[in-house]
Amino acid sequence: MKDIAVLITCHNRKEKTLSCLKYLFIAYDHYTHKNTKSIDISLKVYLTDDGCTDGTADSVRIQFTDREIHILQGDGNLYWAGGMRLAWRKALKGNYDFYLLLNDDTIVVEDVFEKLFEAHAYSIKTYEKDGIYSGCTSAGNNPQKITYGGDVWVNQFFATKKRLSPNGEPQLVDMANANILLISKSVIERIGIFCDKYTHGMADFDYTIQARKKGIPVLIASDTCGICDKDHSFSYQEFAKLNYSKRKKYLNSPKGSAKNYLLFMKRNVIHRYPLVYFGYISKLFFPKMYLWLSKKRYL
Repeated sequence: MKDIAVLITCHNRKEKTLSCLKYLFIAYDHYTHKNTKSIDISLKVYLTDDGCTDGTADSVRIQFTDREIHILQGDGNLYWAGGMRLAWRKALKGNYDFYLLLNDDTIVVEDVFEKLFEAHAYSIKTYEKDGIYSGCTSAGNNPQKITYGGDVWVNQFFATKKRLSPNGEPQLVDMANANILLISKSVIERIGIFCDKYTHGMADFDYTIQARKKGIPVLIASDTCGICDKDHSFSYQEFAKLNYSKRKKYLNSPKGSAKNYLLFMKRNVIHRYPLVYFGYISKLFFPKMYLWLSKKRYL
């Protein structure tokens, strides 16, 4: 029997959180009732409620009374990376065999566990070690459009990367998203959890890049593992229209991610750090110039 801790953080997305949990347990029940399953598993969920005011925690308790879900309370200032670390540290006390990081806006497919364990078996066979396994997600209205998963460097000097699409077998990547991310216990024993300097974004890419630097395989599964729409992109055309104080407030906010992105560059692509810092200054003081430089691919 292999024990899995599922780590989720949420903030005022009640319906998405409930839907995420619903399909997670459908997949779990589907897997556990199969006669051909490769590994027997048990599942426990650690859910960080980061200051929800929409009744998410109460709804979870009501709808999933027959499931083991540990709800951890945040104050609304943890954001994604902080909320995931809170759940992760709590789960570490249970000494699980695997840790499944899951975004609460992600709907997993029914056979997600089969696909993730296939990647695990591939890692053992090919690299003779445990690894990290990312399940790619697609857009809800376009199954062919991969929204999250894993990337490979195209040119590390210019920090350009390419997102891979599933091709029928697990593929090695240089970095991965944690929308659906299965991590073996031995990996965490070696490199720990997310860097505590990240507040919101970039923590998953940083974690998987650091894993690869230490020789740990990071793979995407052979087929798409879920649905997650990429619906929170930010338009810099609109950003350029904001006044200085609003631009500064946004860039320095956790979701603006300027500090997180600069930290990511310092830890992983240090030669780009001065240029990225210049880009931050340009965004703040000369947003139109930044847009022009970006279009010319100077930044």
